[in-house]
Amino acid sequence: LPKKLLTLMHQAEEASVDNIVCKAWLKLAPPKVEFFLWLALLGKLNTKAMLLHKGILIDGQPTCMFCSVHTETLDHLLLTCPFSWGIWCDVATDYGRSPGRLGTFKQFFGNWVEVPFKNKIQRKFWITSFFAVAWSL
Repeated sequence: LPKKLLTLMHQAEEASVDNIVCKAWLKLAPPKVEFFLWLALLGKLNTKAMLLHKGILIDGQPTCMFCSVHTETLDHLLLTCPFSWGIWCDVATDYGRSPGRLGTFKQFFGNWVEVPFKNKIQRKFWITSFFAVAWSL
C-alpha cells in the first residue's frame, strides 16, 4: 500500500469516538435540538466570547445576557451563570436528584446521562429534560 494510505489507516485506528458527544444523538429530542446539543458538546456554539474571538462581534460587549457580569462563554451561558445553574438545580430537585458538580458543560452532560434510575421511562425523562433545559437557555 502507498505510504500515504498506510498513514491514513493508522490515524483512523488511533481516532477515538467521543462517547459523550455521541449521546447527543439519542433520539430523545427533535433533530435541531440534538444538533444544538452536539455543537455545544463540541464547544462550537457561537457565544458572544466565540464571536468576539472570530472578529464578528466588534462593538458589542461579550457579557452574559442573563447576569450581565461574566463573559458569555459556552460553559457560563449553559451552566455556571447563576440564572442557568438555578434552572439546572430546579430540574434536578423536581426529580429528587442533585444536579451534580460543576465543571465544563460537556462534563456536566456526561455526569447527567450517567445518573442511575431503576425505571427506564424516568431515565428517558431525566435525559430529555437535559435537552429541554439546554435548548431553552
